[in-house]
Amino acid sequence: MSEKQCEFCSVCRYNHDQGRKHIYNKSHQQKVSVIISKFTDKVQSARRCLVKPLVVEGELEPDSRVWCYCCDKEVPRHTTTGDITVQWGGLIQHLASSGHHKCTRRYWWLHHIDHDKLQMFLIHRTELNKYTELMGTEVQKVETRIKQKQERTAMASVLREQAIQQAAVLEPQGTGLIVRTPSSSTVPSSNKSKQHHGNVHTGATPPWLRPDDDDSDVEEPVSKRPRHIGPCEEEFKKHREHVIRSKLNPNRVGANFYKEKKNMSGDNWLPSFGSVWNYGARSKSKQLLTFSKNQNSGTSVSKHVTESNCIVKPYVRKRTK
Repeated sequence: MSEKQCEFCSVCRYNHDQGRKHIYNKSHQQKVSVIISKFTDKVQSARRCLVKPLVVEGELEPDSRVWCYCCDKEVPRHTTTGDITVQWGGLIQHLASSGHHKCTRRYWWLHHIDHDKLQMFLIHRTELNKYTELMGTEVQKVETRIKQKQERTAMASVLREQAIQQAAVLEPQGTGLIVRTPSSSTVPSSNKSKQHHGNVHTGATPPWLRPDDDDSDVEEPVSKRPRHIGPCEEEFKKHREHVIRSKLNPNRVGANFYKEKKNMSGDNWLPSFGSVWNYGARSKSKQLLTFSKNQNSGTSVSKHVTESNCIVKPYVRKRTK
């Protein structure tokens, strides 16, 4: 009795000795369907570009690759020259190659896949020729666009250099400034506001080379000085502290600390935090506190409370020894 030869399944990733029976297993067919669904999404994206090629400027997704399950290798996703990139161009060229056609048919037979799905993963020569013509027109449009941008940037650089040369001829004379243009004509500084109109590309003086109005020695009156919009930093800090204090309890301990600090006298001054520094029972200090509060608020106080707060009698023992 001869031993069966083991085979390696690239889909299930293990060796088996079942021969052709292995491809009909349920687990094998499920894994094949997952692979086909993954590859279908990428092939459909590439097939959309057959009808309308997508050509962009610059290099899009450099070194981006797609894994071809039929050929068992990586292929480039896009085709690029550095300045222009054709999206999905690399995958389209691979799907149209003869090597891919051969490997795909073998893959379909090896894993017993539905033959109706085969044509989606193959690009024929007629489709490739139409795609090449459409891609050529799109590439020409992008190239002309790039040339126009390069011409605009070159013109802008020339105008910028001319503006810098004109602004470099500014010389002080008297109280004002004289602007000397290349035509040797002079313009007094009283008309310098006219020179500020425009921008660098139209030949005007750039803002970083214009004389500052603050450099003049003559001080402007207060009414003509520019007003600052909004509060200054100090006013904002005071307002923020006021808002924070307004949310606190006004009857809290130490609320009048800053007011008492102004009236302190001597080095032995201590804050009156609820009369904690006084001698005697806590009840007496509480009576003093209520008396001071009522006196400040203007309410009437009973005579008993006032006398007990004002007159302090010595302790008399009631029981005799």
